[in-house]
Amino acid sequence: MPINTTTTTTTGTALTVDADSLTTGKGIQVISDSADTSARNLVEIKNDNTAAVGATAISVTNDAIASTAGQTVLIESTAADPNPLLRLKNSNAAVDKPAIFELQRSDTSAEAANMDLGKIQWTGVDAGNNATTYASVLAEASAVTAGSEEGKLTFGLATSSSGAHETVLTLQGGANAAGSTATVAGTLKVANDIILDDLSLIHI
Repeated sequence: MPINTTTTTTTGTALTVDADSLTTGKGIQVISDSADTSARNLVEIKNDNTAAVGATAISVTNDAIASTAGQTVLIESTAADPNPLLRLKNSNAAVDKPAIFELQRSDTSAEAANMDLGKIQWTGVDAGNNATTYASVLAEASAVTAGSEEGKLTFGLATSSSGAHETVLTLQGGANAAGSTATVAGTLKVANDIILDDLSLIHI
């Protein structure tokens, strides 16, 4: 039976689920066992007024370190699916407004040089079923002085000699683009010539 509700609440909360007694159960569960192949959304949240620029469509806050769960938000597919597990989509016609994926460190009380801003990592298991991080990208704020900020990207890979996850490429921002550096820990392989700033060539 469909459930439709309308609220006149303006500053309060329209719907609250109090699950303080929850231990191993679920606060909210939506299950669909229909074999119909029509396109549909099991859950849809929509801000339907273009003037409501202060509305956040969905907000998730976790006050606990997810040391047991392993994550704050989990999106899982159990199918052998070649399609994206997560898609960020901007359907507006503007050609200068790309879909933005942002990792933000929002604290304003403990800024420090070389502080970590965000990390993307690719994990799996090895032949012994040991959890392994095979690749990662770490972003840092290497300098935080207002007006003289610098960023740093560190690319890490699992290395076979020791199995350790090591830095293989570092991109460090400098005073400007020309003063920035790229440091390769291993061998840089180039398939063609290298053109220097003065247009001279290093032939490979």
